[in-house]
Amino acid sequence: MKHTLNVSWLAWMALSLALPLISGCTSVPSNNTSMVEIDVAVPLDEWKQQAKYTHINGHRIAYWDDGQGEPLVLIHGFPSSAWDWQHIRPELEKHYRVIAADLLGYGLSDKPWPHQYSMYEQADIVLGVVKHLGISKFHLMAHDYGDSVAQEILARHNEQQVPGFLESLVLLNGGLFPETQQHTVGMHLLKSPLGPYLVHIYSKWKFDRDLSAVFGEYTKPNQAQLDGFWQLVNHNNGLQAFPGIIQYIDERWEHGNRWVTALKETEIPLLLINGIEDNISGGHMADNYEQQIPNPDIVRLKGIGHFPQLEAPQLVVDSYLDFRHQL
Repeated sequence: MKHTLNVSWLAWMALSLALPLISGCTSVPSNNTSMVEIDVAVPLDEWKQQAKYTHINGHRIAYWDDGQGEPLVLIHGFPSSAWDWQHIRPELEKHYRVIAADLLGYGLSDKPWPHQYSMYEQADIVLGVVKHLGISKFHLMAHDYGDSVAQEILARHNEQQVPGFLESLVLLNGGLFPETQQHTVGMHLLKSPLGPYLVHIYSKWKFDRDLSAVFGEYTKPNQAQLDGFWQLVNHNNGLQAFPGIIQYIDERWEHGNRWVTALKETEIPLLLINGIEDNISGGHMADNYEQQIPNPDIVRLKGIGHFPQLEAPQLVVDSYLDFRHQL
C-alpha cells in the first residue's frame, strides 16, 4: 500500500507540472481578432443514434456511411473520434459517399486494455470497414493520428503491382515527418510507465484546457463541444487506453522512413490543408512538406490551429472540392 501511494503521489506531481503542456502550446496570434466559438453541429445523442457497427479482427467498430457518389473515407485523430468531421460531412455528402469510422480505442468503438495498439492495426481497421461495405476504390482524408494511418494505407497502395485501391489523399494537420512533429513533456509522461497512473487523475477541466490550447487563438470550441469530446473519450472507459494508444509517438520514428517514402513516391494526387497557427503540426510541418514532397499542393489556413475541419469547415470543404475538381 505504501508503494502504491508513493507512486500515485509521484504521478500527481508529474501531472500537475507537465500536463498543462500536453496539448502543445499557445497558438500564434492571427490577423483575426474576433473570437468565434465552435458550436456543436450534430448533437452527440443524435450522432450516436446514426452509428452503424461491424466487427473487424474481433473488435466492434463504429462507423457512419452517408451520401452518394464516389466513396470518401475520413480518418480522425487523437484523442477524439469521427465526431471531429461533424461540421464538414453534411456538405461533403452532397457530392460523395462519406464513410467515417471510430478507430480502435476511440469514440464508440471498442477500447481494449491492456492492448498493443499500432498504426498497422488501425490501417487494418479502416480497410476492414471499407471491405465490409463492398468498396474497392476510394478517396481518403485524414487528420492528426489519422495521417499516419493514412500513410500506412498509402504505402500498401503503392506496393501493389496492379492499379491500386486509393484514388487520392488529403492530409490535415498531423505528424507527417517524425523530426518535425512537436511533443511535450506531458505526452512523453503519458507513454511512460507513469501513464496508467496519470489517466486516473486526469480531470475534465484539464482536458478542456489542454484541448482548447491546440485550437487557433480566436477559434476555440465552446463548452458543449468540449463536453462531447470528453464524453466520447470516456465512453467504454477509454481514458485507460491512452497510455497504449500514445505509443504512436515511437511508431512514427520506427516506421517514419516507410511512411514518408510513401508520400514521396506515390503517383496519386495529394493535398495538404494546414492550419498554420498549430504549434504541434502547423506552419513548420507545411514548410517541411513543401521541401520534401515532389510538386507539393498546400493550402495554408491563417489564424487556424490544429483542427481545420472544426475551426474553418467551409474553407476545408471549398479546398477539398477545388482539389477534386482538378483530378
